[in-house]
Amino acid sequence: MTRVWMSLQTKEKNHYVIRLTAGMAGIILLAFLLIFLCARIIIELDEYKEIISLLMCAGMTGIIIFFAVWLGRVLQRDAMIFYEDPAGRLYVSDVRQYIGYRRGIIGAMQMALRTQKELAGLKKQAERQGFSSAGMTEILKVDVMKEHPGSYSLVCQVKYGEKRTGRRTYILGKGYDNESQLLYVLERKKKWENSVEIAKSRKPICIFLSFLVFCIFAVLCLFSHPYFAKLPQEMYFPSLGCAFAAFCCMIYFTVQYRRGESAGR
Repeated sequence: MTRVWMSLQTKEKNHYVIRLTAGMAGIILLAFLLIFLCARIIIELDEYKEIISLLMCAGMTGIIIFFAVWLGRVLQRDAMIFYEDPAGRLYVSDVRQYIGYRRGIIGAMQMALRTQKELAGLKKQAERQGFSSAGMTEILKVDVMKEHPGSYSLVCQVKYGEKRTGRRTYILGKGYDNESQLLYVLERKKKWENSVEIAKSRKPICIFLSFLVFCIFAVLCLFSHPYFAKLPQEMYFPSLGCAFAAFCCMIYFTVQYRRGESAGR
């Protein structure tokens, strides 16, 4: 018996291009609206314009990044398909991997059209029970599966082609057809050792140390700025660079810990 899992949006409507276009248009419109509101507020202010504009810029950037990541997760879920063959082997494929990369907005639309077309073809194969695992990646074992508010992160031992193996992380967005059945199959793929004991992650310590270093250099950067001039001005740019590096490390370790990539190692 073969089973195929795809998102409900792909199975019922397959409006991949519309979702991409509407999502991008909504984010661009939101960005213009936020810029207008921030500019309006700054014009009305009499004091602390520099600090408030900096905070607004940071907040606006965070909001735009949040919605861009959300849109990317939705599109990734709609393009990712899981397949179980009669022998019980589980495969996964992101259709976008087979679409050639093209630059610009027009290129993005062309990629979206090709992705939608590929999804439509795979949907027909699934309906005719003629689905094939050709070109798909086999999931040998699931080392870690962590649930998040809108998704699951999977750290898997996988097999490419005939002989190549490796370790990959997949983000499984919630909203699949027969999702509980897919989760059950993934649970079966987990290592039996993981049910006994999972190695304690060191990532929280790395996150804390990165945050501590970031705070130290951020304070040095703040007090060496000409506006405060509490420390020599020559310390400003080196402190700014070190604070940025520490911040990047903190984000990196946080993403790894959230996905569960550090567990089981």
